Amino acid sequence: MRALARVETAAQKRADLWSGFYDSGSRCIALGEEGPVRHFFLPVRPRPNRTLRRARIHRRNGIDVYRVAEDMHLNVTDARTGEIGERTISKGSFQIPVAQPAGRLLRALLDQRVDMDEQFIKRQLQRKEDFLPDQIYDVTAWSLPLAFDVPCLATEEKVSPAAEPWDGEQVGGSELTKAKVAYLVRPTDGALEALSQWLQNGIRVHVTDQPFVFGEQKYPRGTLILKVHGNRSNLLAIVQAAVRRYDLDVSGTDSGFVTEGAHFGGPHVKWVRPPRIVLAMDRPASASVGHTWYLFDQVLRYPTTRVSCRSLDDLDLDKFDVVILPDGRYSASTAFNESFANHLKSWVSAGGTLVLVQGAAVWAASDKNPLASLTRVAKPPAEDAAGNGAQKTDNSGTDRADKTERWPEGVPGAFLKGRVFDQHWLTFGYAKTMNVFCNGNVFFEPLSEEEGRNIVQFS
Repeated sequence: MRALARVETAAQKRADLWSGFYDSGSRCIALGEEGPVRHFFLPVRPRPNRTLRRARIHRRNGIDVYRVAEDMHLNVTDARTGEIGERTISKGSFQIPVAQPAGRLLRALLDQRVDMDEQFIKRQLQRKEDFLPDQIYDVTAWSLPLAFDVPCLATEEKVSPAAEPWDGEQVGGSELTKAKVAYLVRPTDGALEALSQWLQNGIRVHVTDQPFVFGEQKYPRGTLILKVHGNRSNLLAIVQAAVRRYDLDVSGTDSGFVTEGAHFGGPHVKWVRPPRIVLAMDRPASASVGHTWYLFDQVLRYPTTRVSCRSLDDLDLDKFDVVILPDGRYSASTAFNESFANHLKSWVSAGGTLVLVQGAAVWAASDKNPLASLTRVAKPPAEDAAGNGAQKTDNSGTDRADKTERWPEGVPGAFLKGRVFDQHWLTFGYAKTMNVFCNGNVFFEPLSEEEGRNIVQFS
């Protein structure tokens, strides 16, 4: 009945609805014709696959996207860094004019910062003082250039787009010739997705943990090596299909002798074993597990074994290489007790990889379950009128004596700069810095040298 009532109301108010829709689109077009930003450009390099995904997101949201037909030189502002100057917009880059009915949505998605209403901010600060929850509907950081960590260039210059919008099809990838020894794949974003497909199809892939030079070409750590010997006879066709789909940077070689660095048969070139992954689901895991499920199921398209959290203790972990515990409220009452923590600890000691997300990391770091050498960051203890410091809490957040110590205020959404340790296999293909999306109030102190390795730290 409710749906029928809405349809009936829309039919009665159709003239007003059409008029409002038209006026909204007209204002958005005027925003692009008169505003400070007329066009956005998404350069394909250095991350073609990630840029392609961004462009397709815009198309799915009703935003017209074009391809640049010829190189052009424009004065632009980098939406990620704020840097201003003349840049060359290369042929094949994506061009998105703001002067279109979805122009305001485009600005909201691509502007580095969109300020909230001043009165709204004051109201939230007052609610904070009154110990009330904020009224922020979702995260407060929507910038896609920061989220994808790829260049996005804005200009106020008038530029004519191509005659027809881009149709969303993949454009890129060079033709390969048959190699006698191996195919070398540089560690771009698309290489990870291609690796996922190759492993599932039984292709043997190796990876180098040290850079090497082949002829005049330099290859970084994380370069994938697909050796011809030991793989299928149609390896060229398999690699070529991945090049077209993921816009990979691939070179074939007829020799196994490198000029400098890691040798194909040396200790720095290792076989990539297809991982067997468990993804914990259901309570006490939060609904955010859907993000991780989507990553494996729709982006990487790699199989995982999804298991209810309450059944994990009955699972034979020796049959798996990776266990992922998503964010959630883990405790002894939900079967995450000291016994299970010791079970996981023994499995990790035997070579298993445990991935802990936010609330799961808090549980693993608690004094009751010393599974991980982590110390959660807390506010400095307040002092009373006599100058006496407050009692400390344990990692689980439970007060030992009083409740004067509190965890940091939750961050509703912000992008922070992370410093990357680039000598670890987890950081293959990453630059020395990266944007890290922060949402919540869970932070940990950096590990000491004896405790482990900090792969990414806030700068």
